[in-house]
This record gives sequence, structure tokens and C-alpha cells, in this order.
Amino acid sequence: MRPIRAAWFAAPRRDAALVLLALALVLASAAGKEMEIHAPENSMSTYFDSEGWHGRVITLSAHSPRAYLYKNFLTPEECDFIVDKAEGKLVPSEVVNNTDGSLHVSNARTSSSTSFGIAENEVIARIERRIAAITHFPVAHGEPFTVLKYVQGQKYDAHYDYFHDHVHSARENGGQRAATVLMYLSTVPINGGGETSFPDAKYGQVSGDEWSECARGTLAVKTNKGDALVFHNLHTDATKDPTSYHASCPTTAGEKYSLTKWIRVHPAWQYHGGDMCEDLHEHCAYWANTGECENTKQFMEENCRAACNLCQYSW
Repeated sequence: MRPIRAAWFAAPRRDAALVLLALALVLASAAGKEMEIHAPENSMSTYFDSEGWHGRVITLSAHSPRAYLYKNFLTPEECDFIVDKAEGKLVPSEVVNNTDGSLHVSNARTSSSTSFGIAENEVIARIERRIAAITHFPVAHGEPFTVLKYVQGQKYDAHYDYFHDHVHSARENGGQRAATVLMYLSTVPINGGGETSFPDAKYGQVSGDEWSECARGTLAVKTNKGDALVFHNLHTDATKDPTSYHASCPTTAGEKYSLTKWIRVHPAWQYHGGDMCEDLHEHCAYWANTGECENTKQFMEENCRAACNLCQYSW
């Protein structure tokens, strides 16, 4: 059975959920199995997870690039937990060579960074499920989380998140980076810089003394603890979007911590254990977050293995 998924961040639709639920029941009946699905009645009417996130989404730019701000996407406790786990593991950040795909340290990117393994702990797994719920990309399409730290003027010059080389963008490696989810783990003081800036964006340019020189005149986002910036690196026809060109402005006061999840067009993980382990329904992440991994265990084990953390993956 091919996975049913929305390729782009379509608004949730209740009728689509009912169709999927009905289809699942028909397939189960045909196989001679009895199962029950307890999907909440408002399952497609709002964004919600069992940890209590209720979405307020701000459209920063509807196109060129498509960029959205999810307010309070992470809790303060989640932010502090990730920063605490990252400290002591940070090393100089690297960039990808556009020709051969090799990694190297560059003056264009002066931050320090570290990464977390897929579903390394329950907090990481919970955030991965939450991202899948809002993006409609299965969990398996996400690269491992990267934590970045910027202090004392550190920055990342304007760049693209999509790949130029054929190594990283190969289908067997997950294909292109379709979207980026950038979560802020700290708040940078007013006039402390650290904004995420899109210098080639067509809309949403900011102005005013509260913005750094790097951010003024561009589409820019302040670093506020718990917020998540989601933007597309590709157009809806899967071609590269050059207006997704973006930078991390120099952080001149305080500390900037961020958590990044890059989402691939194809599954980005290798599964060890037999058949491909992936979600067969686009709403698996939502069902997992509302307790269905336990409430409808048989159905979820067969159809939503990734969302229920039943897979053994390596990057």
C-alpha cells in the first residue's frame, strides 16, 4: 500500500480524514480483521498534540518564499532540555561544498553545532511527531535535529538550504530538502541581532531601529524562545526556490540557540529490520500524538509504525 501524504502544507480537511478512516476500515474488513479507530471528532479542525500545543500560525510570506511562523511551538521546558543536552557537545559548524558535497569549516558560518539521533529521547521523538503533524511530511523524511549556537557576533551568511551537489540530493539519500523547520531555543535581546533574514524575499520587508542592519529591508524574523519558522526551499512543482536564500544575522548580544529540522522529498533514514518502515497515512503523526498508538494498537502498528516509534533507523 502506497503512503497517502500531502506534499505541501495543505490546510487540514475534516472530510479527507473521514475518507481515510473509512478506507482503513474497509481494508481491515476485507482482510478479516476487527479493529477500532478512536480518532477525535475534531481531529482535522485544529492543530493539537498531547503535550498541549495549540497552533497560532502567522503567514510571513504566502510565496517567494513561502514562510510561516508557529508561535510557542516548543515549550520553555523543551527548549531548556535541548540546550542542556547540547552543551558540552558543540563543535565548529561546517558547510557543504557545492561541487562534491564534502563538509568543511568556513568563515561564512561561524556558529557551533551538534546533532541528536533520530528519536534519541522522548523529547526529541515528541517534537519530531509534532513537526510531522504540521508539515504533513512523515517523520522518516526528516534529517536528524541540529542544534546551533551563536554568540559574540557569530553568524551564517546568506545561503540556500537546498543542495547544489548530486550526492546529498540523490534519491537514495532522501532527495532535496523540501522544507526547513527552524525552532528558536532562546530569545535574543532587543537590538542584539540574531534575526533570520531573507534578503531576496518579494514581500514582508521590515524596518525600524529594533532590527539589525543585516535584517532591515528584508523579510526577517526575531529570535523568540519557543517559536518555529517553517519555510519551503522548493516551489510547489519541486523546483528550487531562489527566494528561500536566507541568513542568520550576527548575534551581537546574548546567546542564540536554535534547533533545525531539514525535511527531504523522500525518506531520509535507513531502516534496519525488514520491510520499509514508514507511515501509510498522512494523519499518523496526529493520531500518535492523541494516544492512538495505545488506543488502536493493532491498526497503528500496521499503518503508522514510524509515528509510534516502532522503527530502528540510522542516518
